[in-house]
Amino acid sequence: MLEDKGSIFNTSSDTEVILHLIAISKARPFFFRIVKACKKLEGACSMVFVTEDKPVAVRDPYGFRPLVMGRRSNGAVVFASETCTLDLIEATYEREVYPGEVLVVDKKDGVQSVCLIPHPKPKQCIF
Repeated sequence: MLEDKGSIFNTSSDTEVILHLIAISKARPFFFRIVKACKKLEGACSMVFVTEDKPVAVRDPYGFRPLVMGRRSNGAVVFASETCTLDLIEATYEREVYPGEVLVVDKKDGVQSVCLIPHPKPKQCIF
């Protein structure tokens, strides 16, 4: 599918596939390209994208991979896979990123939430 649209892959990384999905999308604003790409994925992931002006955090619809949001004393929003990481960078835990949720951090509007699928159901990973 992507190769038919001109994508050339240099690795066998699943991350490269996601980047190509984002690159071919014409959705606006830009973070909707990330949302659109992630809706096509199957499997487990927690990702944070750093765009030109706003970080975007994504957790898979089934919640296999953990992702939490915290805040530093200067107000900066941070994301981590474990709350103990927040302690290391002197950030305060705010909340879990919910399964199937995309969080967009905007200086003007704060943290915005978009759901990948309606009413995602968490599932446990056997590993």
